[in-house]
Amino acid sequence: MLAERAIQLDAEEDAASQLSIWRDVYNLIRCPRPPCNLGPYCWRDNVGKKHYKLKTHHLKSLIRHVEEGGVLET
Repeated sequence: MLAERAIQLDAEEDAASQLSIWRDVYNLIRCPRPPCNLGPYCWRDNVGKKHYKLKTHHLKSLIRHVEEGGVLET
């Protein structure tokens, strides 16, 4: 499934001549260190340093936000 996603993202980047929004969002929210047992993607609270699991609908919402011109920095 990940290989299929990578192929699709590469095709989108080639067609648009710019980086994929999906790839940027996934890279930003990927957990930076093990052992996070919540999965590969989580939201990290900068104050409490706690990790929160992100589900598919969370990821889609973040991507839609960026596609509509919003910015994700952290």
